[in-house]
Amino acid sequence: MENSSKILSEAGLIKIPTASSKLSNDKIRLYSFSDPTPEGIAKIQLLFELEIQGKIYKGITSQIFREIQTQPYLFKKGNILKLISEEEALRLRTRGISSCLGHSYEGLEKYSQVFEYFKKYLNINYEKINEGRAYGNLGVACDNLGEYHKAISYHEKHLKMAVDFEDKKGEEAAYSHLGNAYQGLGEYHKAISYHEKHLKMAVDSKDTEGKGTAYGNLGNAYGGLGEYRKASSYYEKGLKIALELKDRMREGMIYGNLGNASMELGESHKAISYHEKCLEIALELKDRAEEGRAYSRLGAASMELGENHKAISYHEKSLKIAVDFKDKAGEEVAYGNLGNVYGELGEYYKAISYQEKSLKIVRELKNKGGEGNTCHNLGNCYRELGENRKAISYYKEGLKIALRLKDKVGEENYLPGVRKEP
Repeated sequence: MENSSKILSEAGLIKIPTASSKLSNDKIRLYSFSDPTPEGIAKIQLLFELEIQGKIYKGITSQIFREIQTQPYLFKKGNILKLISEEEALRLRTRGISSCLGHSYEGLEKYSQVFEYFKKYLNINYEKINEGRAYGNLGVACDNLGEYHKAISYHEKHLKMAVDFEDKKGEEAAYSHLGNAYQGLGEYHKAISYHEKHLKMAVDSKDTEGKGTAYGNLGNAYGGLGEYRKASSYYEKGLKIALELKDRMREGMIYGNLGNASMELGESHKAISYHEKCLEIALELKDRAEEGRAYSRLGAASMELGENHKAISYHEKSLKIAVDFKDKAGEEVAYGNLGNVYGELGEYYKAISYQEKSLKIVRELKNKGGEGNTCHNLGNCYRELGENRKAISYYKEGLKIALRLKDKVGEENYLPGVRKEP
């Protein structure tokens, strides 16, 4: 009997063995595709990854199949079929593949690749309105990479083109994304002005989902200003819409935000109640990333109530999920949280061990703000142990970072420790 892989290959099919029982009935799936190029195969592999992670969103499957099965030399737009040259067909195919790969990598939260493929899409785009949307996608990728100034530049281009083409949905999205980018820079008042524009457009167009998004973003911005009561009122409005739309994922995220606001208001028991609801939904949806965040927040709230051993249990669960998903940022946060709890328990050597692991990762990630905070935590541990020279060394590192970042609060935290230098 001929090799099954060879038969499948000749038939234009690719055989992908199951890697997990998460696939329904645990069967081998056959995916039909007419693009034997590396890009086509990569797309099928991405589709498989997205499926086993439960991350296929908004018809992306049909979009992928539609794009990769486009017939060369014949282009269909709406009900019109048009003969095109081989060169134009190749460009259209490449554009389709780039768009789908960009969206697929977004589902996997691999934002460097998202940026790469939307950049390719932009370079070979035919329609101006799609060019604007490509700018928006590039901006979102930059947001997720922490490159907020670059993101703003792309979102402004998207906004201009959306206004020029009277693309109301695009205009709404651009306002929302600009608000998020300014939030990332800590410019909360500017962020609020954009989120309010988004909200007004959503209300005018009776876009319920858009209203919910705007309420959530306004809550985040007011939270950044320390106005947690106002933040909570916006989260409550967003929660009402999530319940109305029966959007469990959005509902869970809002419970998490309400829990964070309650923590800042010193309402730890209320915070735990919200975070437990968030955790319940994450477990129901098998959303491991949100589950990890919920454990982390529950750990912080438990520590605030002096339930340190319970806090350790939650942070260890959060750490395990971060390690399983190779989420270095989540891993760093979990190590730092564990270090803080053990410091609270007076187990300073154990605390130092965790804080050092946190510091190693935060330096790998080049997160200067996080590095400064971890240096401060290490300085506190060594001070409690009476090892003042080591403590001062870490305080000095933290002070240097705070001065570079113009972080006034950080400067105030580090200066007392540095001044104790013998």
